[in-house]
Amino acid sequence: RRVAAATAAAAAGERESADGEDASPEERAPETGERRSYRPGIFARLPSVAAAAELKASARKRATRATPGKGLKDAAREKSLGVKRLEAMTSAYCTPLKTYVKGFPNPDRFHPFERALLELTLSDKKYRATVEAVDVMRKGLYGIGKGYAAQINNQRYAAEMKATTEKGMNELEAYYAKHGRGVDD
Repeated sequence: RRVAAATAAAAAGERESADGEDASPEERAPETGERRSYRPGIFARLPSVAAAAELKASARKRATRATPGKGLKDAAREKSLGVKRLEAMTSAYCTPLKTYVKGFPNPDRFHPFERALLELTLSDKKYRATVEAVDVMRKGLYGIGKGYAAQINNQRYAAEMKATTEKGMNELEAYYAKHGRGVDD
């Protein structure tokens, strides 16, 4: 009942002080002296998130479409192709994940009504943990992709480069499969 009353008060834009009196806009301001401005409607501006399986399929498809540089022969061609494939797959995973992390704002910036709604439906802790998990996964994928691309650049033979490319792509997919649940959350 108290939660419903607090939610209703937040929806009406009212906030009670500790004395039970209505707080004036000056009293609502943080102690820094500035008035805190909220922009209501944050849930309408959240990005639409693709399913984890769709993102995985899209990344593999984009990586297989990569082409080597023109005019290259044998080992140089394989090196170029391997690096481009890994970079394409890495960016196909990391770019949408970065957009998702940036698109989901810090709950401290929510309007009081929306913050109360978040607490009632999901919980502030779970929201923050999910966004943080997606960001950590993005950084891990980026590190794996760049690491294997550097290994390919340091190899001499086309067979080694091809094997390293496949190993890197498989490891990226395995890492995403292991940690990709956060995207669906």
